[in-house]
Amino acid sequence: MPSSSYKLVARLFLKEGFDLTTRAILDTGSDPTLISRQLLPDYTQLQPLGELASMFHDVNGGWLPIVGSVCLGVALGGQTSYICFGVVDNMSVPAILGTSFMDIATLSIATQEQHVELLNGTKVTIRKGGARKGHPVASVSAVCACPQGGTVKLRPAQKTWVQPGTSTHIFVKSNYTGHGFITGRPPLYHNHGIQVAQGPAIMVAGEPLTVQVIHLGAAPLRLTSDMTVGCIDPYEGLTYEVSPGELKERDVTSKEEKEAPLPGVDVSSVPDEWSGALRALLKKLAPLWGGTLGLIRGVEHRIRLNPGAVPVRQHPYKARPLTREREKAEVERMRSMGVI
Repeated sequence: MPSSSYKLVARLFLKEGFDLTTRAILDTGSDPTLISRQLLPDYTQLQPLGELASMFHDVNGGWLPIVGSVCLGVALGGQTSYICFGVVDNMSVPAILGTSFMDIATLSIATQEQHVELLNGTKVTIRKGGARKGHPVASVSAVCACPQGGTVKLRPAQKTWVQPGTSTHIFVKSNYTGHGFITGRPPLYHNHGIQVAQGPAIMVAGEPLTVQVIHLGAAPLRLTSDMTVGCIDPYEGLTYEVSPGELKERDVTSKEEKEAPLPGVDVSSVPDEWSGALRALLKKLAPLWGGTLGLIRGVEHRIRLNPGAVPVRQHPYKARPLTREREKAEVERMRSMGVI
């Protein structure tokens, strides 16, 4: 019997440190329940699968690259279930709820009425365009992260040029009102290198909303009001309000940031009309000049090898004793910062 897959909005969480509302694929053809490794915090302790991992295969008959497992809570339609997720690197969808989840959480799937009935009697709506007959959704399948039809499209509120190698904010509009979860449009990233930051948002139909975009391409791109840059799904998780006093406390600049010295940069060759903006930018980013390192998780990087390529083996370059000491000190510095 062919399998079917359905798109749902679920909340996944650990006991502490991880709480995410995201789309998930309810896949009747997948035995394990899977989650993308990139969604989990770095400190998440994964449990080894051992020989059990060799029992799971993708649609092509190969082994699923499951690197470990983690127990997560799944909140769906007012019902909370706890289940072991297989963790997969660079999965094409955020999460796949397989038959192992259905056995403990669902009662039935009504394809005509387009809902999933949970054990507690709650009926969760299936996102439109989510039911597809055929092969099960595997971790190597090309599943679009911006489903067509079930979500509301986001379009720029005005024409905007985005320069390569920059991160900026643009105004977008839609006909959606309420709490939602924003994701980017994969074709825009694959074809032009435009990455839209994903996350929760509160929208009002027809009113502009600011989203962050990163241009990783090589050529400037003009975003027009008839382009679709992303989409927004209804957010069905818990929400809470932040009081004006608490918001003010969070927005206060830290003492270290206020007292951070300006970097010693020679701006004498900068035109007068730009010098003020440049000094303001240097002052704003002064804490970044402290010599510390960090991590940026806004984008993913992949290295595509030529077919048949093999690793290159060669001896390391010889270094003098003083150079080796400097290299060792730099490695230990990065290790103490937790970036390697």
